[in-house]
Amino acid sequence: MSNACGCQNSGNTDFAELAPVLEKYAKVPGSLITILQQTQDIYGYLSLDAINYIAERTGIMPAKIYGVATFYAQFRLQPVGKYLIMLCKGTACHVNGSDMIEEAVCEHLGIKDGDNGGRSVHFEQRSLSWMLFSGTCYDGQDCRRRRNFWQSY
Repeated sequence: MSNACGCQNSGNTDFAELAPVLEKYAKVPGSLITILQQTQDIYGYLSLDAINYIAERTGIMPAKIYGVATFYAQFRLQPVGKYLIMLCKGTACHVNGSDMIEEAVCEHLGIKDGDNGGRSVHFEQRSLSWMLFSGTCYDGQDCRRRRNFWQSY
């Protein structure tokens, strides 16, 4: 499928793992978020090459894909460590101590929010990121590692 904007992949990424996802969803209306979620599950983040590849295969303009990817906090446009820790900093979580939890996690791991741990080889695989709403306000503070989450009570 031709891409109307002329954007092209750099050719540095093999999208073989993504091909089955696009075969299943490329022509399904309203499936862009699903495609982006599965792309991120495979590669860990949404690279510009991945966005352009999705555009080529779906016929959706890269600007629209980028707009969706930047609108939703669940999507990452930069690589993260192997171990991604996400901490909710929404109003309810903030009131219930998210700043103290963040300090403790950062101190324990030797990282800061947004740092991929590049200062030390030992911490290169860990990243801490925050979200504004996790949807678990009724259970207490939310802290997640990939898809698993723990709450403080």
